[in-house]
Amino acid sequence: MTISLQSTTAARSQVWITPICYAAGALVLQFLLLAAFDVSVLLHQQFTAVVNITSILTVFSACFWAALRLMHRRANSAMLAYLLDENSLSHFAFYRKRARVRLRNQAVLSVTLAVACVLWLREAHAPNSLAQWYQLIITTTFWFFGWLYFIQGVSLPRFLRRHFLTRLPDSIEAIKRQQKVTGVVRYVLFTALAILLLLPVTGLAGAEHEWIGMAVSISLGLMVLFALNVLWGAAQKARAFQLQAIERIDKKLYFLGRQSKYRKDALEHAITRLQNEKVLIASFQANPVSSRLIALLLIWCTVLPLLWLLSSH
Repeated sequence: MTISLQSTTAARSQVWITPICYAAGALVLQFLLLAAFDVSVLLHQQFTAVVNITSILTVFSACFWAALRLMHRRANSAMLAYLLDENSLSHFAFYRKRARVRLRNQAVLSVTLAVACVLWLREAHAPNSLAQWYQLIITTTFWFFGWLYFIQGVSLPRFLRRHFLTRLPDSIEAIKRQQKVTGVVRYVLFTALAILLLLPVTGLAGAEHEWIGMAVSISLGLMVLFALNVLWGAAQKARAFQLQAIERIDKKLYFLGRQSKYRKDALEHAITRLQNEKVLIASFQANPVSSRLIALLLIWCTVLPLLWLLSSH
């Protein structure tokens, strides 16, 4: 995995290729290793469960990997666009270096947590066949990408909020710049919601794999809460700007309405310009927590329990 947020045309076109190749190659290798199982295991119901869980973990690892690469690409594009609009493109090297160091440290932490999870779930039993070693590798890879996706999904919105969303916008252009950044946070939110919907469909949240399903569900749920918190903070700032701007325009309109020493046509022109500006600010969709997003969350809260209910039968 590339420890960088730098994006090129080739990288954008190949963002899906590596995760898909990993999933396809792992699944093919899994079926090639079926002969490594003992005949007694082949005739046992546990064989099907082992093959199913290994395939599911492979698919989820590829999903986490692809989501991470897309997350980095979107963050890179958003930071470039924001700094370019502010004529501060020279600061991009600083943010890119911070992101690279943060990702490297989080990758090391994810490896440590992945090994700890595998040792805890296996209860320190060593594999005694080639197929079991393969399953161990797949499981470790799943926990690595799962932990890295979770840590990045929590830290990246905080990073963007700290560096790009702390200031109260002073114009519609400033809100548009912030919307490019909140788009990354919305993407993190949507991918977490989508992967949560995959849990009951694949059976990973079922009773047979309750520990894995519970860990993934709690992690993704925390990611959703962190992303919503960042979006809500940006929405509050955008709303505060709109209210303050409209209040300033109302004061100017009140002042102009009481003036009689200026030419009437000049006053009418100024009043019309302020009224048009007020309408533009009031009608501007500045809230990242839009009604469409709220409707999507309500639908998601309805569909997810239904999928769990259907998968349990």
